[in-house]
Amino acid sequence: MKSLPLLGVLAFLIIVTTSIHAQQSAEAEKIRDISPDGKFAMRILYDGETNKQLIEGENIDPNKIFSETIKAIELVTLPAKNKVLELLPSDDVGTNYDNITLVWSLDSNWCAFY
Repeated sequence: MKSLPLLGVLAFLIIVTTSIHAQQSAEAEKIRDISPDGKFAMRILYDGETNKQLIEGENIDPNKIFSETIKAIELVTLPAKNKVLELLPSDDVGTNYDNITLVWSLDSNWCAFY
């Protein structure tokens, strides 16, 4: 009888560990559009597993990031990758972002996101 609660706790820990691992493995990031001075860049956070499945289903460029998988687009410092600014408002997640671009001035003092 004492082993029944122990089995329940063990099953719970296995389920929680599997769930956490699945969430971590799905997250992916792409760093691009680096500033001329190399201090800043755009980071795209997306669901890597879903994006991979969509790429295989469409049979297209393996570097494509589908809009529906994007979770956030941020301006980050390099090399630390600390977030400086959210470029994509949270209420715009899932919007069409096929041709997003971050353009830098030559002196890295300003940028334009479109």
